[in-house]
Amino acid sequence: MAIATDELRKWADWHADRGHAGVAHALYRSAERYDDQATALDRVREIADRAASAGWRQTPLLSVDQAEGMNLVGEEILRALDGDQ
Repeated sequence: MAIATDELRKWADWHADRGHAGVAHALYRSAERYDDQATALDRVREIADRAASAGWRQTPLLSVDQAEGMNLVGEEILRALDGDQ
C-alpha cells in the first residue's frame, strides 16, 4: 500500500489546527519517514539498475558463477522493489 505523504501532512495540519499536537506530530514524522524511505529506495533502484545492466563477465578475480550472480542480483532487487517477487 502506497502512502501519500501529502495526505499525511493534510491530516497533520487538520489535527494541529484543532489542538491535537501529539497526533499532528506523529503524522508529520510519519510523512518525513516515508519521504526518507522513498529517497533511499530511489538510490537502491539506481544501484540495482546499474548492476542489472552492467553485463558482468568472467575476469581473473571473478568466476563465471560470480559474474552470473552479479548479473542476476540487480534484476532481483528491481523485481523486489516493484513488488514482483
